[in-house]
Amino acid sequence: LPLFQGMSSEELHEVVTKLKFSFLTLRNRQCLVDKGHNSRGLLFLIDGELEKLSVSSDGAYTVTEHVTAPYLIEPDKLFGFRQRYSHRYTAVKRSHAIFVKKDDVHFLVNQYVVFRLNIFNMLSTRVQRYVDDTWEAARADIDSRVLLFLSRHTSEDNPETVFRITMCQLAQEIGSSRLEVSRALSRLQEQGRVRLQR
Repeated sequence: LPLFQGMSSEELHEVVTKLKFSFLTLRNRQCLVDKGHNSRGLLFLIDGELEKLSVSSDGAYTVTEHVTAPYLIEPDKLFGFRQRYSHRYTAVKRSHAIFVKKDDVHFLVNQYVVFRLNIFNMLSTRVQRYVDDTWEAARADIDSRVLLFLSRHTSEDNPETVFRITMCQLAQEIGSSRLEVSRALSRLQEQGRVRLQR
């Protein structure tokens, strides 16, 4: 599982005996967490598949993607200014998850160096990726800006994501014209990088 990788078998045995994990079984189409719910701990998908639904703040577009185990759900929401989930996660089929309470996360961070390094590395990577993308967008051509917008709204290594967005809205999001966006999407479709549907 993410964050536990690199820990010795002795440390893992100690973790299992000292902490109380909550094991969750999800039925098909059962919601695990919804947008706006408080993050009170870490949620690990350990088996199965979830549909992750994201809605823009103004409701103008949605992004739907599937995430498969092992997957850690929004660890960046556990601390900081906004401690609420940003997306809705629904089981696509029977799935299993583990919940670790925030107090137990504090214990893991304080007690185990490997866990502490794993969580710091994960959060640092997310921040660095976002900052790098921000600078990249300023000097990118229209095709790259479209791809950058799409990649910013997806999880890492997700093979297929469905965006429900108009070309006008996409043009507004990336600071371009509808015509330029239309041409860019056509080029990207010819390259096999996107698929357009009405």
